[in-house]
Amino acid sequence: MNLDLKGFKRQNWPMPVSDVIIHKGRHLSESDTRKLVNYAIEQGYETLADVPDEIADKVCDAYNKDFDKYDDTPALYSLEYIKATLRKVQNCYNVEWDADDIMDKLEAEL
Repeated sequence: MNLDLKGFKRQNWPMPVSDVIIHKGRHLSESDTRKLVNYAIEQGYETLADVPDEIADKVCDAYNKDFDKYDDTPALYSLEYIKATLRKVQNCYNVEWDADDIMDKLEAEL
């Protein structure tokens, strides 16, 4: 995938980014995606295609804690982040409920 790393981060970071990148047939988790993109940008890679598989393997290795500092997954999610997540689920799984209606109800309760 020839994904512009800085552009991807600029456009998508406030939203969920899990399942966007596939490495060796596996959709990367939210944490792995953020670690890989942040590390690759810091190392000077411009596109995802520039990142060697060996680097991606190390970053995504659950037992390798050397890259945890690149994980900037929000600990607390904003309403916009939750809304984006609900829309993503709604679109991916073609569910009947409406993400905006659920968010309106949640916001009314907060």
